[in-house]
Amino acid sequence: MVSKNCIDLNGDTYGGIEQSVPTEKGKKYVLSFYMAGNTDWAPKIKKMLVSAADKSEKFEFYITGKTRENPGWEYCEMTFTATKNETLIRFESIQITGPTTGPLLGNVVLLPYDKAKHKSSTHHKHHKVKKTREIHCL
Repeated sequence: MVSKNCIDLNGDTYGGIEQSVPTEKGKKYVLSFYMAGNTDWAPKIKKMLVSAADKSEKFEFYITGKTRENPGWEYCEMTFTATKNETLIRFESIQITGPTTGPLLGNVVLLPYDKAKHKSSTHHKHHKVKKTREIHCL
């Protein structure tokens, strides 16, 4: 499912969004999402921390050359192994100096890990994909 909405993880200050989701303890999952950056204000590099189970990973997005109309959405993913039958997924801005605009988040998907689709043992951070869908954030 493709969303036409997104969230800026900064408002008047830095923030985040989280949700508990059902998982199977010991099972590996792939958390994928699209990331961009609000181009209305500094800084030029938007930073986000993504956490699931006992794993956290930092993601960065450079807004140079991007616009509100064409924010340059990038596909990102991380894998994790569920430690419980419920997992807290959290996305948070780590833009803690203000005033700032933050990282944009859209199209979050959580799927069981499939070895056939993930032949490499590494995950793809900021893997650019062809623009095949529109994501709008006002």
